[in-house]
Amino acid sequence: MNPFPNFKQIIVTGIVFVSLSFSQGKTFVGDSAWNVASNWSPVGVPSATDTVIFTTTDTIYDISTSPLKLRVMSGANITLGASLTVLDSAQISGTLNVANQSFAASGGSGGHIGGTGTLIATTGSISLFGNWSVSNFTEGTSLVTFNGTGNSTIAASETFWRLAVSKSVSTNTLSSASAVTVTIDSSFTVTSGRVLTNAGATLGIVGGASGTDIFSMSTSNSAYEIAGNNTFPTGFETVSLTSASTVRYTGNSPQSVNSSIVYGNLVFSGSGSKAVASGVFDVNGNFSTSVAFSSLATSNNFGGNVTVTGNPSVSLAFGDTYFDGPI
Repeated sequence: MNPFPNFKQIIVTGIVFVSLSFSQGKTFVGDSAWNVASNWSPVGVPSATDTVIFTTTDTIYDISTSPLKLRVMSGANITLGASLTVLDSAQISGTLNVANQSFAASGGSGGHIGGTGTLIATTGSISLFGNWSVSNFTEGTSLVTFNGTGNSTIAASETFWRLAVSKSVSTNTLSSASAVTVTIDSSFTVTSGRVLTNAGATLGIVGGASGTDIFSMSTSNSAYEIAGNNTFPTGFETVSLTSASTVRYTGNSPQSVNSSIVYGNLVFSGSGSKAVASGVFDVNGNFSTSVAFSSLATSNNFGGNVTVTGNPSVSLAFGDTYFDGPI
């Protein structure tokens, strides 16, 4: 006699129980209204544990919940008629048109927006906690903001109308995994967080062709770090760096220092020398260097503390030099 007559049944029951503990996908099968239960398969308005899936062409209204993830499948064409927040990430293989709405991927450990499809922003706003890897982006006159906790990367060269970095922690970074150029057609603003331009994986921020491009850093939590042999971004008609903000030239190769702007706090580090070739060199905040520094500027103006660490060569060859703070 078999001492375990119900052994297989017990195993099957256990497997079914485990599978039910995972979230399921909700595919949109209706017409326009998000908050109608019968518009979804399986039936029911998506919850915070669901992945929502779109396979058709529709404009979606009455968005009443925030799902876990968003999937716009190849061939689908979805326009937002209301704002949408996903609690993790969005994968776009078809077309997602934000129109004049707001779209956010706010996952604490995710928050990525990517895919091989097309993301159209028009006049709306997009925010994300994580990484940007969108293959085809139509910027319109939109605002894209990297916010939340954690670090973010931009996977490929991209053009934004307005781009902002507003991280929860000042040490959170925006950088790139490969050599990319980010073109700004209107404004680039850093209110909190660090923007890193790495030596081998350069995130190059440049002004676009609009003629009204603005680069601004407004708080003590904002920093721009320039590595390799790179210099400060060009192409911006207006650069506004408050004295509380910080620019760091950190390259291990010689770096040319852009003297066409007025710096807040300025730090020279790494092992590469730093040089100002011409113009007027203005630092409204504190200045520090631990590497060789030379200036051929007609005037060198330091508004805060000046700190020289170690014994680097410092040469201010021409013009007047003014110190408003202690040396």
